[in-house]
Amino acid sequence: MVRRRRPGIALALFERVVAKQILVVDDEAYLRDVHVLVLSAAGYAATALATAVEALTRLADIRPDLILLDMSLPGMDGREFLKRLRASAQWSRMVVIVTYDENGGFWDHVPPPAGPGWGDRWGPGTRIPAIIVSPFARRGYVDKTPYDTTSIIKLITRRFVLEPLSGVREKAGDLTKALELAR
Repeated sequence: MVRRRRPGIALALFERVVAKQILVVDDEAYLRDVHVLVLSAAGYAATALATAVEALTRLADIRPDLILLDMSLPGMDGREFLKRLRASAQWSRMVVIVTYDENGGFWDHVPPPAGPGWGDRWGPGTRIPAIIVSPFARRGYVDKTPYDTTSIIKLITRRFVLEPLSGVREKAGDLTKALELAR
């Protein structure tokens, strides 16, 4: 006997996952590939572009809910991209997370937290500096919550009410304390 799903359930699942557009803007091909691989495996519609100019050109077509942005881009840098993005019609519903790590984590002078829930089989995650640029960002707020490289995935999972991914560090924060999403 073949079980059929009710059309409403399939449609709801489709809208819940496919409607979440994530744009990755980074000039490093391997980082774009990794982001798209991980985000696609989690059920997101991920688009990766190499330049800010290309991202602005395609912004209306992609209509991203979240942008992962590299600030050191060729041509137009991340600062100019953000300036133009803030002037766009989509700005009112957007979150941009800027991460940077030019030294492979060696800038981090404070050891990351240790113990159960803080690491995986490779140890604790590398903490990365991040800046959240968004109408939803808390103004004048410095968040002291421990975050690591999986925190962005945790934010996306929580924000769009998706099943948690395995391998995400249990105790690392999910960036929601830095945002006011109820606006």
